[in-house]
Amino acid sequence: MLAMDQVLNKGRYRIVNAFGQDGNGGMYEAYDTVSNTTVVLKETIGSLGKVTTTGQMEAINLAFFGGAKTLAEIRHESLVSVQDYFADIDRQYLVLEPVTGVDLSKYLQPGEDKPDLTDVLSWADQLLNALHYLHTHPTPIIHGDVRPENIKLMSDFKVKLLASCPHADDDANLITLAPIRSSNDNDGVNYQPLEQLWDGLDALSQRVILNHYDEESERWLLQPLSAATDLYSLGASLYAILTGTAPPDALDRSIAALEGKVDPLVSLAEVNPAVPAEVSNVIMKSMSLRREDRFYSAVILRQILHTAAAQVKENEPKTVHANVISPPPEPPQMVSNPDARRLEIEAERQHLEQERLQLEKRQAELDAEMAEQKAEQERLEGEAAEARQKLEEERLAAEAAQEQERLANEQREKEAAEAREAATKHEAEEQAKKESLLANSQPATESDEDDDDLLEVPETSAARPQPFADSSTVAKEETFDFVMSDSDHRPDRAKWRVPAIAVAAVLMVAAAFGIWKMTSAGSTAASTSMVSQPAAITQQTEVPAPADTQNSFEPTHASVVDPQSPASTPETAAPDKAPKQVQPTAAQEKPKKLPTTAPAKPPAPKKVTVDDLINDH
Repeated sequence: MLAMDQVLNKGRYRIVNAFGQDGNGGMYEAYDTVSNTTVVLKETIGSLGKVTTTGQMEAINLAFFGGAKTLAEIRHESLVSVQDYFADIDRQYLVLEPVTGVDLSKYLQPGEDKPDLTDVLSWADQLLNALHYLHTHPTPIIHGDVRPENIKLMSDFKVKLLASCPHADDDANLITLAPIRSSNDNDGVNYQPLEQLWDGLDALSQRVILNHYDEESERWLLQPLSAATDLYSLGASLYAILTGTAPPDALDRSIAALEGKVDPLVSLAEVNPAVPAEVSNVIMKSMSLRREDRFYSAVILRQILHTAAAQVKENEPKTVHANVISPPPEPPQMVSNPDARRLEIEAERQHLEQERLQLEKRQAELDAEMAEQKAEQERLEGEAAEARQKLEEERLAAEAAQEQERLANEQREKEAAEAREAATKHEAEEQAKKESLLANSQPATESDEDDDDLLEVPETSAARPQPFADSSTVAKEETFDFVMSDSDHRPDRAKWRVPAIAVAAVLMVAAAFGIWKMTSAGSTAASTSMVSQPAAITQQTEVPAPADTQNSFEPTHASVVDPQSPASTPETAAPDKAPKQVQPTAAQEKPKKLPTTAPAKPPAPKKVTVDDLINDH
C-alpha cells in the first residue's frame, strides 16, 4: 500500500488518499502536478506477489503498455476513461478520470436496503451496452473484472464501469483487463467463472475436473476468455446486488457437481421473492457453470432482459374498483419457466438470424473474391495463350527465315557451282582453241588433218594468173599471203604483223620496180614464165578473218594483186584467161573443204636482191 504524499512517475502524481486495497493492488486518489487536477490511480501488482526477474518484469510491462494504449483510445459514457498510464518498480498504474459517487458494493453491507428492480435492470442495460462496446472493438477487450466494487453509481443515477490494468493475449488476439487470481484470493473470485480461475488451479485439481467433462465441454473450458466470461461476472454482480450476498465461487460449485451434490447457487427468486421469475431465470442462466450453457453475446442478454422486464410489467396486477373482486394472480412458477424458455428461444432465433446474415454477407464477399480471382485467372490464361501464340509465331517465322536462308545458300552454291563449271568449260575451250591455233601455225603435211579448215575456199573462187609477175614475185606474194592468212587466224600473234607488213612493202616495191624494168626491156620470156606458173600457186585464197580482227589492219594478198585495183589495166590482164570475179551468195559463204592431200609445193623462187634489180638482172 502506498503512503500518503508519496510521489510516482518521476514526481508527477502525489498520493492524496486510498480508496481500497486487495491482494492485486489498490485504488488511490492522487494529484496531478502537471495538469493541476485530481485523478484516480488504479494499481496492479505485476508480479502477483511473487519475486520476478528483470526480464519477466519487462515482459509484463510491455504487455501492460500495449493494452493501456488501447484503453486510452476508448470513449464510452458507461466506461471510466483512461487518461494516462505508467509503470513504477514492479507495479503498473492506470490514470483514470475522477468519478464522484459510490460503488454498488454498498448494497452488500448488512442492513442496507435493497435497490429497486427497475433501477437494477437499468444499470444492467448500461453495463451490457458498455461490455458490447468492448467486445466488438477491433481488438476485442475482455473486461474480466466486472464486480460491484468496480461499478460506480453516479449522482445522476448512472453507472460507470472501472477498467483494470490490461494484459495483452497475443495467442487469442485480445486484451484482458482482469488480473489472474488464485483460489486463495477471495477478492473477486465469487464473480469469476471457472475458465477464468483455471490457470490459478493446481494440476491435480484440473485433472479431477476434466475427468468429469466430455470433449465438447472440455473444449469450451480451455478456450481463451470470451464475452460469456464477462456475462457470468455481470450476472453474479446483479445477483449480489439483489440478494445482498455474494454468490458462491465457480470452483465450489464445480466440486459440488463432481461430488453429485446440489448446486450451492440458490435461485435468485428464492433468495429474494421480490425478483420475478422471468428476471431470475435470465440471471441464473448467465451464471451457468459451463460456458456453452450461457449467453454468448451482450446484445442477446440485453434484449432478453428487456423482454423479461416488459413481461413483468404486463403481469403486474391492475388497479380495480373496491367492489370488484379481482381473480388471484396466477402463480409465477406456472408461467415463468415457459416464458423464460420462449424468450431464450426467441433470442437464439435472433442470434441465428444474425449469424445467417453474416454468413450470407461473407458468402457474397467470397463469391465476389472468387469472381475476381476467376477473372484474374482468365486474364492470366489469356495473356499466357497470347504469349504462347506469339512465341509460336516467332518460332515459325524463325524456321521460315532459316528455310529461306538455307534455300538461298543452296541457290548461291548452285550458282557458284555453275559458274565454276562454266569457267572450267571456258578455260578448256580457250585451251583447246590455243592448241588449235598453235597447231595451225605449223607447215601443212599429209597427216595433218587439223589444217583442213585453212584450205577451205569458196566454190566460186578461182585462181587468176597474175600478169607481169615472175616466179620470184609470185613466191614472195604467196609467202606473204600465207603469212597474212596465218596472222588473220592468230590474234595472239599480232606482234608479227608490223614486221611482216614492212617486209611485204619492201618486197612489193622491189617487185614493182623489177616488173617495170622488165616490161620496158620487152622481156616476153619472163612474162610468159610468170603466167605459166601452176594455178594452185597463183590462186588467191580468200579466208574470212576472225571476228576479233575485222576492224584491224588486214593486208591481204587480194589488196596487192586485186584485178579491180587501179594498178591492173586491161592491157596488162589476160583477156580470156581470168574469169569475172563473182561475189559469193549466202549459200556459198561456207567454205568448201578441200581434199586432205596437200597440193604440190611450187618450186622455190629465185631470190631477187636489190643489187640484182639495180644491175637489171
